[in-house]
This record gives sequence, structure tokens and C-alpha cells, in this order.
Amino acid sequence: MPIRDTSAFSLDELERSGKQESLKRKVLVTIQRLKRGTDAMIDKFSGINDRRTSAPRRNELMREGLVEADGKDICKVTGKLVYYWKLSEKGVQALDPEYSVTISRDTSENVRENRD
Repeated sequence: MPIRDTSAFSLDELERSGKQESLKRKVLVTIQRLKRGTDAMIDKFSGINDRRTSAPRRNELMREGLVEADGKDICKVTGKLVYYWKLSEKGVQALDPEYSVTISRDTSENVRENRD
């Protein structure tokens, strides 16, 4: 099976198991706690401990508009010049208990409604 096929297979397995949504939420909450962080920091403090898992989840959250770049700086974990990430306004609202949010791979499926 070519590498692309195995990657697609792995993604399908993550989606079916629901683990992908759980990992995305873990990444989102970690960024909230850090205020701003690099992929290495997110990986380390989320407990995922695998950048091949945490960075793609951060990318998905970025495509959904929940996470945005916050400039480049020296990473406190790696010592390299890298991008820092922070929650967007939509990401802040996603973690606000006053809102109900569905986090999805497809941004057209995102739903936010104010709870009364």
C-alpha cells in the first residue's frame, strides 16, 4: 500500500473511532491553557507526545478558523524560530460554556448557538 494510501487509511480510522475529534479538542484546550504556543509546546503539554498527531489536528483547527498564527518567535522547547499559535475569537467561543460548538473537519459543518 503506498504511503498516501496508508495515510488516508489512518485518517479514516481516526474519524471512525471518534479519536480525531477527541485529539482536536485536546489540542484546542492546550492552546487555550498556554495562551500561545508552538507545535512542540502543544505536543508536550497536551500529553499527545507525537507531533505527527498533534500538528495535523492543529492544522485542522486552523482550517476551521478556531486557531490562528500569532507570529514567529524562538520556541521554548526546541530553541528554533517557529510559528506560535493562539485561539481565534471563534476558538475562544468554542471553549466558552455559554456556547455549544461542534468541531468538525469541514468548516461548513461547524455550528455555534448561544445557550440561554
